[in-house]
Amino acid sequence: MGAATVATISRRGINSEKENEITNIEKKFGCKIVNIKGDVTNLKSLENAMHEIQERSGSASIRGIFHCAGVLHGKLLSNIEENDIDIVLKPKVIGSMNLHHVTNGLDLDYFVVSSSINSLIGIPGQSSYGAANCFLDDFIDWRRKRGLAGQSILWGPLNVGMASRPEFIDNFAKRGFNLLSVAEVRCCLQAALMQNSTNIVYADINWETMSKNYSVPMMERHRNIMSVLFDQLVSCHETFDEDSSFYEFDITSLRDTSKQEQYSALTRFVLHAASKVTGEVDPSTSIDVKLTDLGLDSMSILTFINVVQDYTRYRIPAAFMSNIDRTFRDIIQLLAEKLFEQINSVS
Repeated sequence: MGAATVATISRRGINSEKENEITNIEKKFGCKIVNIKGDVTNLKSLENAMHEIQERSGSASIRGIFHCAGVLHGKLLSNIEENDIDIVLKPKVIGSMNLHHVTNGLDLDYFVVSSSINSLIGIPGQSSYGAANCFLDDFIDWRRKRGLAGQSILWGPLNVGMASRPEFIDNFAKRGFNLLSVAEVRCCLQAALMQNSTNIVYADINWETMSKNYSVPMMERHRNIMSVLFDQLVSCHETFDEDSSFYEFDITSLRDTSKQEQYSALTRFVLHAASKVTGEVDPSTSIDVKLTDLGLDSMSILTFINVVQDYTRYRIPAAFMSNIDRTFRDIIQLLAEKLFEQINSVS
């Protein structure tokens, strides 16, 4: 994953702000970014764009395709028209088929399409979008069965692109979806590419909120589909065995204990969570050690955040963890404040 040249294809040109951003990226990573105007839903336009990319890339060959086009155009089935369906299907269905056609014969390392969790669980008013992403998932399976590169990533709402528009954010939150940050998207994408996995889902879901939405009568079919997941909801109560890697972490009970007991429980919990990620942290580890000194990279830190959220239902902000000087003590103090409404921790 270290392309010297990255080419983008879009129907619209880029503005001056994006040009400055691209220039900064080129300087920072020592790469070349080529911006080509083209339409993936128009085969001739795409062929011309690919030809221009090849010309501007010199002797370098095209090694990967990342198809991220998509259109959100929500309508209930009772109100939908054929044109409404076409608007949504074309970028993903026609676009992916055209990309398959123009790269036929190329030795690709990657052919990655951005699908959506919508193809798995569905969202009211987004049946066309769900169908478009279902096509992507099956199309990639078809490619892989023929020995071709192919990965479909089913994304939840992202804090980039069309999903980050204000009109969508509140709606996502009401349905139990939190937006994945840019840092989280980067980590998830890297993990998927390294594993060469497909039909993998990356989403930040508030299961409690989502389960409430699925309790209304009109969502009965979806509720049945999701029942297995809802039955496996993680509670805040864990069991503890001194001879195993698990222990009890009952937030409700701990709120009635002293600050010392709460801090001690949080210390054991944080070290336990870190051990699940690295396998190298034990109860004797100093809480003042820097996370970077333990070899925690961005992917490991994201995993740690997820582990903490599984146990506590509180998600540590990625921005908080991005500070390279963070220690376990910092994390314990943050959790003490957020979980027990204590600003000051016990030394």
